[in-house]
Amino acid sequence: DTYTSNSQLCLLLAIYLLDILAVLMALLTVGMMIVLWQVQAMEQRLLKKNQIDLKSQVLEKNNALQQLKQTQVQLIHTEKMSGLGQLAAGMAHEINNPINFIDGNLKHADEYTQNLFQVIALYQSSETQTDPEKQQEKSKIEQYIQDIDLDFIKDDLPKLIHSMQHGVSRIKAINSSLQSFTRNDEEGIKKFDIHEGLNNTLLILRNHFNTSFQNSIQVIKKYSDIPNIECHIAQINQVFLNILTNAIDALCEKQKTCEKQKTIGKSYSEDDFVITIQTESNSQGWVTISITDTGIGISPDACDRIFEPFFTTKVVGKGTGLGLSTCYQIIVDQHSGTLNYDSVLSGGTKFTIRLPVYQS
Repeated sequence: DTYTSNSQLCLLLAIYLLDILAVLMALLTVGMMIVLWQVQAMEQRLLKKNQIDLKSQVLEKNNALQQLKQTQVQLIHTEKMSGLGQLAAGMAHEINNPINFIDGNLKHADEYTQNLFQVIALYQSSETQTDPEKQQEKSKIEQYIQDIDLDFIKDDLPKLIHSMQHGVSRIKAINSSLQSFTRNDEEGIKKFDIHEGLNNTLLILRNHFNTSFQNSIQVIKKYSDIPNIECHIAQINQVFLNILTNAIDALCEKQKTCEKQKTIGKSYSEDDFVITIQTESNSQGWVTISITDTGIGISPDACDRIFEPFFTTKVVGKGTGLGLSTCYQIIVDQHSGTLNYDSVLSGGTKFTIRLPVYQS
């Protein structure tokens, strides 16, 4: 009986322990479910927070990109206005020259005309006089002819008129070049004569050649028979203006070096100051324009950065650092072309522009 009672007691104790274990398992399961729910809720909160942060970052990046584009447009506009400022200064000087000698010659033309009219009036007056009076009047006429130097007037008046005609023709040519250079009346892609653009740019820069350089710069044109290309005309002209301006500046820097080296007996010739412009085309539908100068060249440290915005090798206040970067954007990004360079320090620089004849 004692053995039976102990067995029953052990059985009851085991059942009790199993019940406690079951309760503990149930509590553990509930706890794990609660923890899992909390983890899922936290994951949801983190996911929502990450989505919000991601949207915020995307929005910030879009805003930054938009501001960058606006800044880029402003920089291009600033560089264009800088180029137009140089253009306006050159044009004002070029137009002022023919206007000045037309204005100066008009005074002499008026004086010559009045003198000739006076001679004619004296001859007409002498026809109504008697013989003694005619002789006296004839003497007055001859004296007046000597006073005004009629022979000089006869020789100088045609030259004066020709000079004024030349001045008017030059003003017309400058005005035509200015209109062709800016092409403000034309929008979009148009057919363009590369040689006309280069010649107009050189005409516009004539004052820059004269005022910036003491020696004479040789401009050698090696034009080939090339087709007209499709492009934004004003933008391509701006590229020509920027590159040619840089070439002149490089030759000016070389001139300063030459002036210093003259003190040690080293001499230079006109062949040391040359800008060569060459054009050619190929059967694959590309036109190549190369502009080479014999200037100071580009240092190796600057070679990898010349198309970088705001980078310039010029002194403070001389350049904005946007000229070549603007050229690169116009040629490569907007016209699907290429812009490369080859430079030797103290040996000059060559810029090569390749443009497709047709824009897709």
